[in-house]
Amino acid sequence: MADGEGDGEHVTRGFVRGEVDQLMRDLAAHRYLSDQLADGRFMPAGRGWAARDEAVAVMVDTLLHSTRAGNVLEVGGGQSTVWLSLALARRGSGTLFSVEHDLTYLRRTQDLVNRLGDRQVVSWCLAALESQGTAPPWYALDNVSLFRDVELLFVDGPPAHVGPKSRAPALSRLRSTLMRGATVVLDDTTRVEEREISREWEDAGLHKTLELGNAHVFVYDP
Repeated sequence: MADGEGDGEHVTRGFVRGEVDQLMRDLAAHRYLSDQLADGRFMPAGRGWAARDEAVAVMVDTLLHSTRAGNVLEVGGGQSTVWLSLALARRGSGTLFSVEHDLTYLRRTQDLVNRLGDRQVVSWCLAALESQGTAPPWYALDNVSLFRDVELLFVDGPPAHVGPKSRAPALSRLRSTLMRGATVVLDDTTRVEEREISREWEDAGLHKTLELGNAHVFVYDP
C-alpha cells in the first residue's frame, strides 16, 4: 500500500458516510414537509443550489408551532419559498418577504410559487447588489422597516461569488426588523466563510441553537 493511501481511503469513506447520513435526514425532512403541506401533491425535493430539505423542515416546523403571528424574511429564494409560503398559508397569518437581486432567478421562483406554493402570502422584492466601501456588496434596500415584525430570517444570499463573506452584512442590516426571540437561519454552513460568519454572529449576540448538515440556526434575544 502506498504511503497515505490508507488515510485517503478513510477520508473518502468518512465523506461518503456523511453524505449518506445527510441524504437520509433530507429524505425524512421531505416526508415531513409533504405530510404537513403538500395535500397529496407531488413536491420536488431540493437540489442543486436549493436549500436542503432538513433546514427547510426546521423552519416550517418553527412557523407551524409559533404563536407569534409574525412575518418571514428570506434573502435569496427558491424551493424554500414554496414551502415557507405554504406554511404561512396553512397557519393563516404572516407575510413572506422574499428578496432577490437577479431578475431571472426571481421570475423562476415566482413561477415555482405560482405552481406549487401560495402566492397570496408572498411579497416580492427585487434589489440590486451595491458596493459600499470595503464591505461586501449588499442588497439596495431603501427602507428595511417595510420588513416589519420578522419572526424568521432565512439568509441564503447573496451567492458566494459576489465576494468574501457576502452574507455577513445580513445581521447588521436586518437586525432592526427582527422580533425579540426571532429565529435566524444561515444556509450553506459547510463552507468555511459561512462558518466564520456564524461565529461572528454569535459574537454579535445571536444564540446558536442548532447545527444542521448545511445550516446554522440562531435565536435573536437582545
